[in-house]
Amino acid sequence: MEKQFTLFPSPYCQSCPAHQICHEQYTANGCWPGGPPDPRLLHPTNGDWLKRFVEVNDFGFKDVLALDQNRPALPQYIPRIRIDNHRDDYHDVAAVALSLREAECLAGKVRERKVTAKEILRLRPDCLLIILGFATDAFLEDVWRRERRQQVLDAIRVCQPDLAVAWGFSVWHRHAQGWAYPRAEQLYNLKRSLITFTDLQRCEVPAIPHIYWGNDEDLVRWGEWLTANPSVSTVAIDIQTADTRNDWKVALRGLAYLRSQVPRALHILVNGPCALRRIRELIAVWPDCSITNFGAYFSLTFRYKKMYGLQARWVHQRTRSRRAIFEAANSEYVAATARPSGNGKHLNGLLDRKPKSLVSNRNESSLVETTTVPPSKASDIGRKTATQGARK
Repeated sequence: MEKQFTLFPSPYCQSCPAHQICHEQYTANGCWPGGPPDPRLLHPTNGDWLKRFVEVNDFGFKDVLALDQNRPALPQYIPRIRIDNHRDDYHDVAAVALSLREAECLAGKVRERKVTAKEILRLRPDCLLIILGFATDAFLEDVWRRERRQQVLDAIRVCQPDLAVAWGFSVWHRHAQGWAYPRAEQLYNLKRSLITFTDLQRCEVPAIPHIYWGNDEDLVRWGEWLTANPSVSTVAIDIQTADTRNDWKVALRGLAYLRSQVPRALHILVNGPCALRRIRELIAVWPDCSITNFGAYFSLTFRYKKMYGLQARWVHQRTRSRRAIFEAANSEYVAATARPSGNGKHLNGLLDRKPKSLVSNRNESSLVETTTVPPSKASDIGRKTATQGARK
């Protein structure tokens, strides 16, 4: 799908405070003359336009500073888990990751039982507890409201995680009905994610920024911000809905280009990929990475089904315990992330190329839309898919 250009410029650009970083005056991603395609989207004709612009202190990154926090080194594989009745399964792992939605539930148990979050999850004291910032649009929009945001931040602080990821607000590209999302909406959501990074730091929670982008200009801006904030040693990204092979390749091109914009070693926490082949290809592009996914957890749920390229010997061992299955799946992922990659060698050249297009994300079961654009301007990475609608 080609990027749409317009014959006439958007009438709002010259007076728009985001004009210097938007650059979509002559494209369908500019603010439409007749108003937004959906009333919930950011647009100059909406009554809350300036209010929402001011609440994030414009769309630039320079006002957000990373503090020098004690952020732990991450293992190369981190299984995602859920709060359920099988917590003994997770006892012998080096780190676990929980979704943002479960932080409040876990904090409630901590307050009620007067014990630590790790004790509730039956984790070893030295096991790292990571709270991710990935959640559905509806949940993120709800917790963005100041009072709710503070409630969730307080819950995260009560859980005392070793690390928390800034919240990943959507950077969409195209709606299922065909219209393009305004660039202003993308820029607004990128800045909101950085603000939650600041909020976590203010709560004295070791935090890492969450990175998404709408085009290659955002990748350059992220590179400049990371250069100006050398205390950031780790960043996070969610690519769990890059379902097709092409989606995956363009996601890797974006990551390769991002890596080229950072003049120092940078660790990346990648949420989503479960297939061992994809993990090896990702390591080929960004060797200093950690993977977090539900692969080991789903091996318990679907114990008689081979998935993701795992050997899954437990499929034929009906008496094997849940804990043994989880440990075996975890061990396979640890081995896959530790040994050198062979399948991803053909992707190494991406480090020297700009991405032609990038991927989307949001719900774990959705499909991702990719876009082809002129080589002078890379396309959107969005977190919204072609089958999903505007912000709920």
